[in-house]
Amino acid sequence: MLDLGVPIEQANYLAGHKSMAMTKRYYHANEDRYGAAIEALDAAGKTSSAEALAAARWKQTE
Repeated sequence: MLDLGVPIEQANYLAGHKSMAMTKRYYHANEDRYGAAIEALDAAGKTSSAEALAAARWKQTE
């Protein structure tokens, strides 16, 4: 849900998590997955972090 842009509070409720900490754990897993790729693109001067993250999220929905 977080990859699709659902607000974290709504994802927390819909997932049935008892704490926001559990939902945030999944959110951080997503950041970890793309962090190295985003940093590599930034270092190469190819795109901004926001553009890279949006592109990565879009690719997941294909």
